Amino acid sequence: MSRTRAEFFNVQNLTLGPRPIQKPIPIFTGGSAEVALKRAGTWANGFICGSSAIPEFSTTWEKIAQYARAAGRNPNEIEKAGLTFMVINDNTAKAVETLNSYVMRYYGRLRGDVASTSLVGSAAAVAGPYRSLLVQRTRHPDHRPGRSRSETAGSLRREKFCRNLKS
Repeated sequence: MSRTRAEFFNVQNLTLGPRPIQKPIPIFTGGSAEVALKRAGTWANGFICGSSAIPEFSTTWEKIAQYARAAGRNPNEIEKAGLTFMVINDNTAKAVETLNSYVMRYYGRLRGDVASTSLVGSAAAVAGPYRSLLVQRTRHPDHRPGRSRSETAGSLRREKFCRNLKS
């Protein structure tokens, strides 16, 4: 239980839950700024590559690996994860339009051809690549021990594992 008094809010008798099942809790970071890459290399358990950065992932990962080595860490112990988007629509052009609109609202800009690093199109067109992503070793931060990959996949919603995260 905790009690917090701040300028804009007061909290009393607050308990957060459920408690994490991992011990210690794995910390995943992401981002493309140099400070974010350094943070991933020096102390994070994993790095999440955003969909628009996938084409440059090899270069990004080498920087993270250099920071890890400089901090005395083995870069192979840092897990790689990917975030991208999925839009299902039988009209692929409409799916791409929906995706671009979402990315613009969320990030304020498009970074490259977002559709090329996402799953867009009909359910049938998306199902094959999505299914193949689930069997790969790249893991999503929500995949917990004791939880099947299909259970994890069900929680992903608009995210997917990224097959391009091989360094």
